[in-house]
Amino acid sequence: MAAPTPSRATPERRMHHNTLYFPDGDIVLSALVDPVQEEGILIHPRQMFRVHRFILRRNSLFFSDMLSLPAPEALDANEMYDGVPLVPMQDSATDLASLLNALPFKHKDPNTPFLIRGILRLAVKYDMNPLRARILEHWAADWPRTLADWDHFESDIALMKARYDNARDGKLDGLFFDDHFPEPALAIRVAQDFGCTDILPAAYYRVACVSVKHDWTRARAAEAPLTVTSPLVRGEFTARWELLDHADLVRVLAAREFLSSTFFHLADALKTDPECDNVACENVQAHLREAVVPRYQARSDVLGAINACLKLAYKAEEFGSGYIMCQACKGEQDDQLNYWKGIIWRDFQTSSDICLFLRITSIARHIRV
Repeated sequence: MAAPTPSRATPERRMHHNTLYFPDGDIVLSALVDPVQEEGILIHPRQMFRVHRFILRRNSLFFSDMLSLPAPEALDANEMYDGVPLVPMQDSATDLASLLNALPFKHKDPNTPFLIRGILRLAVKYDMNPLRARILEHWAADWPRTLADWDHFESDIALMKARYDNARDGKLDGLFFDDHFPEPALAIRVAQDFGCTDILPAAYYRVACVSVKHDWTRARAAEAPLTVTSPLVRGEFTARWELLDHADLVRVLAAREFLSSTFFHLADALKTDPECDNVACENVQAHLREAVVPRYQARSDVLGAINACLKLAYKAEEFGSGYIMCQACKGEQDDQLNYWKGIIWRDFQTSSDICLFLRITSIARHIRV
């Protein structure tokens, strides 16, 4: 009897993947490709991946369990393709190809989470826990998790900022300053969904310092003018605000409130010793209090303010003899600033209003995935 002819309304087309169709593979996985219209007929393509069972079994509990069952219990014995069993998958061909390749990805690329979300979904679905862990570990390295890491992160930002000082239209080699660093809102979304809670304090800090007017999507829209008012031209950070849900936004507000409340520590750290008679010490500290700190306070970046004070205090002597601090005041000021930097970093990481709550909700989300 002739094989049934597919309906003209919804015919299926099968296409081999260019690189993941191995002649010696012993199983074929088929995945979904977006439907296309051809001569008024809706075509439903499926991409075919011919791979090796032992690789699937070694890396996935899901496939290990399924492929250890005797046929036809594990696979439909009537579903064969190119001489080997065929397993139809309900996943997108793009996600499945990424999973099978497990390709490395660029560090600090703001779009990396978009690339790995599909892989992570499939890694969770098919119990590929080692692969999931490796991907998250590789990606999470973009985000500082210690105060020393944070300082390195800030140094990288400062160096990149210097490169963009004279960038025309805010671009170098086709990229904005903002394109060189991970974007916090998308990072929060992926971290919450897949249980990578270690990066959340740094990501929440970063997004709390971004103005809500600096929207990643709107700033890059085709109709958005690249004028001097654009955050991209000014070399400022943007965020994908639309990806944050209500609970995320509440935590952003809590983070911003917490950071803003810590600036009074800087006033204590930048006080001149009453026993010091060197007017230059007061000149430097007044400059830091009145000119440097307010720039960072406007965006709640208290750690940035502390680092700027530490850096500028050592360069203040370049302004002239009236700005050379005595060693005693400079040493005391550095000690105070570093002390409060450590306290603020620690308290931000352990704040019950921000990080404890987000860890609990992240675990709950991960269980639901």
